[in-house]
Amino acid sequence: MDSKNSLTLGIAAVTAVVITGSFPLLAKAVPLPSLLGQVNKAKQAEAKNYSGTVNRAEQAYYLEFQKFANSLDELQVGIKPVTDNYSYGLIGIDNEGNVNGSMEFYGKGNNDKPYKLIVINQKGIPTTAVQFVAVPVKNGLKSGLKSYTGGVFTIKADQVTGESLTVAIACESVTPSKDIPPAPKLVDNQPQCPTGFVSLAK
Repeated sequence: MDSKNSLTLGIAAVTAVVITGSFPLLAKAVPLPSLLGQVNKAKQAEAKNYSGTVNRAEQAYYLEFQKFANSLDELQVGIKPVTDNYSYGLIGIDNEGNVNGSMEFYGKGNNDKPYKLIVINQKGIPTTAVQFVAVPVKNGLKSGLKSYTGGVFTIKADQVTGESLTVAIACESVTPSKDIPPAPKLVDNQPQCPTGFVSLAK
C-alpha cells in the first residue's frame, strides 16, 4: 500500500471516530424537554408581544376617543384573532374586573375551527376598563402553553376637572392554561394581575 492510500485511510478512520463519538455528546447536550421548552418560549413570545401592543394601542385609543376599542379590528393593530398558537380577544370590564360589555372573543373548538364567543352585558355598569386575553388554541394546549391577559383601566387624574388617565398591566399564567383568563383588577389606582398570574413587568 502506498503512502497516499495510507494517508487516505488514516483520515477516514479519524473522521469516523470523531463523527461516531460526537453523536452521544449532542444527544446529551440538547435533551428533548429542554428543546420543547425553548419552542414553547418562542410561541409564547407572540402572546407576550401582543399583550403589550394591545395595551399601548388601547391607551392611545382612549386618549383620542375617550372610550376603548371593542374589537381588534377596531383597534387596527394588525393582530389576527386566531393564529397557529393563540386565540385573542377583548372583553369590556369595570375597574373591579367584572365583565361588562358585548365584545368578541375568538377561539378554536374541538374540530380546530374558529368560533366566536360573545360576552353579554351582565350588570349594566359602565365599561371603565378593557381586558385583553390570549388563550392557546387546540394545538397549543398539547404543548403546554401559558395564557396571557392584560388590562387597561381609567383613573381620575383630577377630581375637579374629572380628567381621566389610563394605567395598564400585562400578565402571564404561572402554569399552562386553556381557559379564558380572569380579568386584572384596579386596587388603589394600581392594576394587579388575577390569582394564578404574574406581571410581565417583573
